[in-house]
Amino acid sequence: MKTITPAARLAAAVLACSMAAAPAVAQTEVQMHAAELAVPFGVVAGQLILVSDQLVFINTATPAESFAIDRANVRDAGREDTVVTLSLREPVLDLPELRFRLDAPTEVVDWAGRVGAGAEPTRMASSSGDTSGTTHQVKHDHMMLRGSCIGQLTIMDDGLSFESVGEINHSRQWSFLDIKEIKQDGIYKLEVSPFLGNGYDFEMVGQGLNSQEFRGLVDKIAAARTR
Repeated sequence: MKTITPAARLAAAVLACSMAAAPAVAQTEVQMHAAELAVPFGVVAGQLILVSDQLVFINTATPAESFAIDRANVRDAGREDTVVTLSLREPVLDLPELRFRLDAPTEVVDWAGRVGAGAEPTRMASSSGDTSGTTHQVKHDHMMLRGSCIGQLTIMDDGLSFESVGEINHSRQWSFLDIKEIKQDGIYKLEVSPFLGNGYDFEMVGQGLNSQEFRGLVDKIAAARTR
């Protein structure tokens, strides 16, 4: 009987997730490259897989130390000859950045560049505190389920929308009438409590939501209830 390694299960899970999230008419592109990952006191050889918004590194020597990251977790990407350095928002294996030696460094840099890492909201708030149409990179804590995922929180004219990058089942959309309570703990923490379903805790990655912008959001929720 053929043994399925943890690394193989990890790769299969990412591929399945990406294909499930893609439109039925689209074909998910998968790129695989031989790679060396720099670690303290040396390097480890493996396979680097790029599929949709996921990067998977298969550790050949120690499959249990294989990992996957979301593209939105990449803060910045740099290249020097065949070495690509990915600076991360959240560490992986206690590493704040990942440094790979690759046979195809350009493809990895291009993949990382497709996310607006560290970008400002798509539309700056006005002086009145109106945040309609702004999008923030956020981390969603899974609370009782443990873990977290990275995604985009968009403040719309009539509600909030969270689109998870790597875990589509955690994406949510609420109209302002659906929201029972919204709280802020500093400019980087936002808690959304709907009337139905679980509450969501978000951590802003990059630019936070200042007090004036938060007040504008609270006013929108209050106004929706009086219509």
